Amino acid sequence: TTLANGGYYIARFEASGTKSKITSKYNQTVLTDVTQPDAATAARTMYGDTTDYASDLVNSYAWDTAITFIQAYSGTPNYATQNKSTSFANTGINNDKYCNIWDMSGNAYEWTTEYSTWSELKFAMPCVFRGGMYYVEDDDAGSVRYTSYRDDEYVDGPSSDFSFFGLRPLLYVK
Repeated sequence: TTLANGGYYIARFEASGTKSKITSKYNQTVLTDVTQPDAATAARTMYGDTTDYASDLVNSYAWDTAITFIQAYSGTPNYATQNKSTSFANTGINNDKYCNIWDMSGNAYEWTTEYSTWSELKFAMPCVFRGGMYYVEDDDAGSVRYTSYRDDEYVDGPSSDFSFFGLRPLLYVK
């Protein structure tokens, strides 16, 4: 069973709900316009206090492991370089479902707990965002965002709350 084996589980869907109470359910409006600190708080308090498990924002290890898992078991060896979304959709609605995990290659960037020290900035970024997103400028090949994409280039850093910034919770079984 899950409790006997321990470990972590990445949410099947991007977070939905509100900044004060998130969920992760099919066909819900993706929670966006959220800063990284608000996303982290929402993810960490998703299940409240329990002795069996804890929740948090997805981290880079979980994100990369999910991509490796999808590539190995879905028959999609190039999943890391895909962007399946050209428009914004509710969770689980666009054409991006592999191994029962939805929307990693499209819809919205997802805030993580990954730390960055991007050299062009005058300060270290306490977080980066991952994944593909729906907003792709066709005339600029450099703007294509794919599943394994990671970025920290927004000057406002974690206080950015754009319409294409969301989150994905992670569940740790104690």
